[in-house]
Amino acid sequence: MKSGMVTLQPNEAVGEHNTYEKEELIIVLQGKATIEMNGSVHSEVKAGSVAYIPNRTQHNVLNRTRFKLRYIYVTSLAE
Repeated sequence: MKSGMVTLQPNEAVGEHNTYEKEELIIVLQGKATIEMNGSVHSEVKAGSVAYIPNRTQHNVLNRTRFKLRYIYVTSLAE
């Protein structure tokens, strides 16, 4: 298991990536995250909510707002 905290300024993105054999949880602490999966918008997640990203999924986290976005990610090996 691995975790970390990310802060994105307005109009920033993490960058498209794939966690391959890992699944991921994104826990939004502040702001609103736009989650893209496999090239299209999957969900918009506000503070206090969680997004699940299955293993082997190309994804990106974007801040399309005028406010700071802060979130925690947690990854673990998928079974």
